[in-house]
Amino acid sequence: PDRPCPLTARGREQAAELGRRLADVPLDLCVTTEFERTQATADIILEGRQVPRMVDALLNDPPLGELEGRSLDEHSKWMADRGWTEAPPGGGESQLDALRRYVTGWSRLLARPENRVLAVAHAFTISFVRTLESGDEPAVRRRYEHEVRLAELAEVDVGALRDGLRRAAIELTGLGYAPLETGPQSG
Repeated sequence: PDRPCPLTARGREQAAELGRRLADVPLDLCVTTEFERTQATADIILEGRQVPRMVDALLNDPPLGELEGRSLDEHSKWMADRGWTEAPPGGGESQLDALRRYVTGWSRLLARPENRVLAVAHAFTISFVRTLESGDEPAVRRRYEHEVRLAELAEVDVGALRDGLRRAAIELTGLGYAPLETGPQSG
């Protein structure tokens, strides 16, 4: 977001609990978004561990422009009144552009050589992943409603997610929103 959004005391507690739960789990990589909250969460989870880190902007929450900082209800109403190709005014990103970015980012992450990856991301991104992994149709939709609890630890079926990402790429291409072409990921 455009304004600082640090972890709350509760968020720090949740991250510490996740760190305890993952203490004995070997990890090859931790990926976060560019947002302060995901990076701070990863810092707490991985405290004292030597796990390579990577920041991937393709997994960021969508920029909301003038809707930034407003309630979820206000954002949902704004979206319901408009098409999913319309970006919020003031530098926001359309839903289809965000979905195209997510398909690109998650596909690129799955193509990496690491086996055990901790991804620290936002609820919308994770709901998108859980929907694709579940096989629910269509893969590309206006709302992703798989419940995501804050600080939830979830193991992903990589094969099912890969299939879902393929379906989403085909659907996006049919809508004129082919996945992005990107260069190599930074570490």
